[in-house]
Amino acid sequence: MDTETEIPDVCNSPEPSSCEVDVPNLMREEITDISLSSSGPSSSETVDVPNLLSRLKCPASSDLSRKRKLKSNPPKGLRSGKGSVAVEPSIPPSTRVKEFPNEHLSVVSRKLFCQACREPVSVKKSVLQQHIRSAKHGSSKKLLVSRKAQDKTIADMLRKYDKNKHPIGEGLSDEVRVFRIKVVKSFLKAGVPLAKVDCFREVFEESAFRLSHSSNLSQLIPFIREQEFASITEDIKGNNIGVIFDGTTHVCEAMVIVLRFIDADWQIQQRVVRLMLLAKSLTGEEVARQLIMCLSNELSVSSNQLVAAMRDRASVNNVAIQTLKIVYPCLLDVGCFSHTLDHVGEKINANVLDEFIKVLVGLFTPSP
Repeated sequence: MDTETEIPDVCNSPEPSSCEVDVPNLMREEITDISLSSSGPSSSETVDVPNLLSRLKCPASSDLSRKRKLKSNPPKGLRSGKGSVAVEPSIPPSTRVKEFPNEHLSVVSRKLFCQACREPVSVKKSVLQQHIRSAKHGSSKKLLVSRKAQDKTIADMLRKYDKNKHPIGEGLSDEVRVFRIKVVKSFLKAGVPLAKVDCFREVFEESAFRLSHSSNLSQLIPFIREQEFASITEDIKGNNIGVIFDGTTHVCEAMVIVLRFIDADWQIQQRVVRLMLLAKSLTGEEVARQLIMCLSNELSVSSNQLVAAMRDRASVNNVAIQTLKIVYPCLLDVGCFSHTLDHVGEKINANVLDEFIKVLVGLFTPSP
């Protein structure tokens, strides 16, 4: 049977179905023709799927679709190398750990493992020495020492926090609690909802400590907040700073306080130190109270350390600035230039321009 399907002349048919083609029936006939031509009459109930797919039209991909190009190694016969892989000598890994005591080596699953580089290494002395002399190992050692110092700092802060708050889980080991805090901080820093940690829990616990449910991990956020404030206090210590504050009603009534300063490398740094969601708009006294509490009580900003305040010229902010200058007399009040220019434009008398804008808006308003 010929594989080409002949479409009947349905337009000249006396039937009252007009010029409509029964596409499903034609497709079914073509599938049957492909099956009979490829498999024979005895296997007409099965369809040659590859042959059918080659006849069906493939949809065109959008320019927005992601194009993936997987990298692969060349065949073994084409690889460039110095020869066969060296055979590992029959030396216990613990021997190399004792021989190189300051290189952060350990034995994991009866193999020599580099804790700094987080990878297994050879027990062959020449290969191991080459690894130790590499720049990668040197930078990894410095990073590991820094991480251990940070873990110790977190553990010390946890002990002080336990004396005042006595949070749930204070009886756990320092290693477990530090690990959980680092996980929560990573999720908060990446902007990932903390509830998603339950989806990654199995992966995190494979080679590390046990986690807890996201509802329990959220109890660590107040401690992380105190830790962040301690870090910000250390960053701004000895530097002149400026404060930026403003409110918005975009989602709800909210207020934000931002600090700006220049670090030792003459780089401009910014830190968000307060984000409040409020039930109603604040008065000038309430704004001043939040500023003084945040700057003086929580961040220990001295009276001559705050040199500038940037805000819009709303009346409540004028009252807040006057109150803030009592505590910080060196403060330079900087109004928002964008709002100033906007108000200047409002005072310009341009009747012809106003009429033109009205006609222009009316021209395009009815358009879809």
